[in-house]
Amino acid sequence: MFKKRCVVCLDILGFKNLIVAAESSPAGLLRLQGLRTVLDAHVMWDNQGLADSVPDTHVPKYLFISDTIIISTPGDAMGARAAVVKSIQIYQKAVEAGHLIRGAMVLGNVWHDDRNIFGTGWITAFDSQEKDAIHPRVIVSTEISDLLGDDVRETILIKDVDGRWICDVLHPAYIREAQLQGGIEVFYRQVKAQIATGLAELGNDSSKRIVNSARSKWQWTDDFLKKSLTRHGYDADHF
Repeated sequence: MFKKRCVVCLDILGFKNLIVAAESSPAGLLRLQGLRTVLDAHVMWDNQGLADSVPDTHVPKYLFISDTIIISTPGDAMGARAAVVKSIQIYQKAVEAGHLIRGAMVLGNVWHDDRNIFGTGWITAFDSQEKDAIHPRVIVSTEISDLLGDDVRETILIKDVDGRWICDVLHPAYIREAQLQGGIEVFYRQVKAQIATGLAELGNDSSKRIVNSARSKWQWTDDFLKKSLTRHGYDADHF
């Protein structure tokens, strides 16, 4: 039942406000339905894009419970890579739709079936997302980064300023429309527009200028976007 797996806990930030808006207005309900459509489509169709070389044993398992997205894969190098890539893809789809995600990825024992997940690996991932991730980023444990090895690690993870490994969530290689002419640029402009909207909606209330505020999360994402553009060879001022 229990197996060593790579376990990811992703939390959609601001979900309480999203639910309140959905219950009180048609526009809010549409926004919630849009997010659900994005997540449901990911579960139903995303694994169909996996390479034929990926065995059935390494197809990621998913659970969506309210504002929490759970992913797990086998606890080996292939599973670790799949967990990181899936986290990046989900993050990109969410932020493109105007939602921020905070998450954590660990290696641990879990029993993950189609309806539930149990085990210390899941508890650790949940606790790490709650206590350690802090910003709209997906932190990755040392055990996971070691599984990836130097070659793969440097292509999909980056070291944040606090020394933690995090997923390179705005990596252009995983943008859904990357193969289309101008698709990468369109994605980055959409993310920039969502950041501007998020900041504008929150205004400049000084009471929101605390580390864990909604405004600080959008500001962090804005800074991360600029750094990502520069890191991947784009002119941040162009977008």
